[in-house]
Amino acid sequence: MKTTDQEKMKKILKWINPQDTEQSEWLESYLEKKKEVQSLNRLTIRALGISNLEDKINAFKIASYNWPDTLETMAFCNRMKAAWNQYKKRKNSKLISGEFTISKEAYNELKRLAKQSKVSQSKIIESFLLQLKKNRTDEQLMNRVNKPKPEAQRGIFQRKQRTKLTYNTSNENKKTS
Repeated sequence: MKTTDQEKMKKILKWINPQDTEQSEWLESYLEKKKEVQSLNRLTIRALGISNLEDKINAFKIASYNWPDTLETMAFCNRMKAAWNQYKKRKNSKLISGEFTISKEAYNELKRLAKQSKVSQSKIIESFLLQLKKNRTDEQLMNRVNKPKPEAQRGIFQRKQRTKLTYNTSNENKKTS
């Protein structure tokens, strides 16, 4: 292997940071699942007697510098980096992907609304759901405001009002007498 191949692999894998515990844990899990490096990774780690995660990741990087410069190797490295970036994006995102089954009629309407509004179908669904939530919250608030008062509260209010009226009436009667 040429030195330039080693330098090329170092450049390709420079995104791997063994001091980043989260990334190291993710990478260890990712590599365990991949047949391309599973045996090489295990042999390297066993041969060196490595148990520390940071050292395992460093050993992986050093071993990978000696991989042949082939399209398969480059494709694997690119898939690994893309998988890490996707993991970070999903972890840091407030968005969640999901799959739903809807009728053709509803789907055609969704497509039409998205095209008309010049936004994605996901944005249309999100806006409808958030608007529905807002409408329900507004409706609940209006129901609380316009809710008839229980009999006990109305009775107290009416008695106080009657007492006041009675008092006022009796005062007026006294003045006129």
